[in-house]
Amino acid sequence: LHKAIRRQRQMGIRDSYWSQGASDDYNMRQYGCWVTAQAKLLYETNVDRSAGFNPDSYLNWQRSNGLINSGFYQTNGGNAPSIYASQKGKQLTYLGNWNADANQLWFNINAGYYTIVKVPGHYVMLANQLSKEKGVLYCYDSWTPSSSVAPQPLSRYSSCLLYTSPSP
Repeated sequence: LHKAIRRQRQMGIRDSYWSQGASDDYNMRQYGCWVTAQAKLLYETNVDRSAGFNPDSYLNWQRSNGLINSGFYQTNGGNAPSIYASQKGKQLTYLGNWNADANQLWFNINAGYYTIVKVPGHYVMLANQLSKEKGVLYCYDSWTPSSSVAPQPLSRYSSCLLYTSPSP
């Protein structure tokens, strides 16, 4: 592997991530950015890195636990990742839905928080380590019809959902 890619992987930086477009579920492909961002959160915090874990398996867990209704709306959205973590014997604390601006997002990164960012009509997972390395806010997006998507610079945001977890 190229030195930079090898270093990124050693630091926990992914060169690509799940896309909602790769889902087997129609609703996930159309509206699954929130669930996909939460699955990325669960992976990044080491709650679940098992071979079978992906946004579809997380969606199935949410459905079987009554956290997504028949209209594809989460019934306990912000807390769903924390509930999942608890069932796995892990700790992940939901800190709430905060306003987002560049200063707040950098504060989150530097404080070690994991952040799902709401952008107009969409949710993305903030790429903490890559943002630090590049000095620019990056996110793990999911809006693509392909099976995976590379991290992208984050340029628009309206609010953020914060989580904290013991160091992975």
